Amino acid sequence: MKINFILYLIVAIQFVIAIAMWYVSITAMNNYETIWTVLLSLNLILMSLLFLVFLRHEGVFSRD
Repeated sequence: MKINFILYLIVAIQFVIAIAMWYVSITAMNNYETIWTVLLSLNLILMSLLFLVFLRHEGVFSRD
């Protein structure tokens, strides 16, 4: 049960960091580096959501 909570916490932290990166990259448009920051943050958001779906499919979040 504790490992499930730790996995959920790690994915949640990753999702929050990715959202923060996306916000910073959108609000601080200076160079061409912005597009790479946006792509990286979107990649992190999608990977964290994909990992959540995978963990749910594997039954990590079940209440057994």
